[in-house]
Amino acid sequence: MIEETLPLLFDIELLQAHVREHVLPLPPVMAGKHFGGWSVLSSTGSYTDGWVGGHKIYDPEFMPGRSLQEKAEQLGLKPSSEYVQPTEVCTGYLSEVITQIRGLGLEPTRARLTVLKAQGQSARHTDGDAKEYCVRLHVPIFTNPACTFQTDTESSHLAASGHAYLIHVNRMHQVFNRGQTDRIHLIMDVRDRAHVSLHHRYPASRS
Repeated sequence: MIEETLPLLFDIELLQAHVREHVLPLPPVMAGKHFGGWSVLSSTGSYTDGWVGGHKIYDPEFMPGRSLQEKAEQLGLKPSSEYVQPTEVCTGYLSEVITQIRGLGLEPTRARLTVLKAQGQSARHTDGDAKEYCVRLHVPIFTNPACTFQTDTESSHLAASGHAYLIHVNRMHQVFNRGQTDRIHLIMDVRDRAHVSLHHRYPASRS
C-alpha cells in the first residue's frame, strides 16, 4: 500500500467549514499552473511563505553537478525544521488538528493546505533522497474519486473521511486530479520518533 492510516480521526465537517470560512477567501499562492495553496506552519508566520518547490533540488537537470545544499541555497529553500510558525489560517479547529498531531509525537513542520485544481496534475517527482527519511502526513479535506496518488507500481485514492495518512515521498510519484472539483489536502512533513506508525517510523540511529 502507498499509504498507512494513523490512529487519528478528525471532524471532517469542521475542517471543511474552517477552510471555506477562513482559507478560501484568501488568494492561494500558486506554485504552478495546477498546484498551490496556503501555508499553515511557515518560517515567517505568513501563509504565503514556504512555497519554494523543494523537489527541484532532486531534479538532475537543475544545476547539474552541484550539491543539494548549493541547489537549496539557490532556490532560497530553508530546512523543514524552520517552518513551524502558525500562520493566519492556523486558527480554530485547524489549530486543534495541528496540536493533536504534535501531541501524538509526529513533530509536524511545513504544514500546508494544498490545492490541486480540477483536471490538474503534479509533475512526476521525488521529495527526498531514497536513502533519507522523508515522510508526509495527508489529511484529505476536499477530494473526489478521480484524485489519485501514483507511484511507478501503485495507485491510491485518499478519501476525505477525517483520517490521516502517512506516505513515503522519497520515491518517484505523481498526483492526479482527473475530476471536476478541486482537491484540497492538509499536508505536512513529520518524523515519527514516537513510533505510533508501523511502516513510517523514524530510525533510532538518526535520533
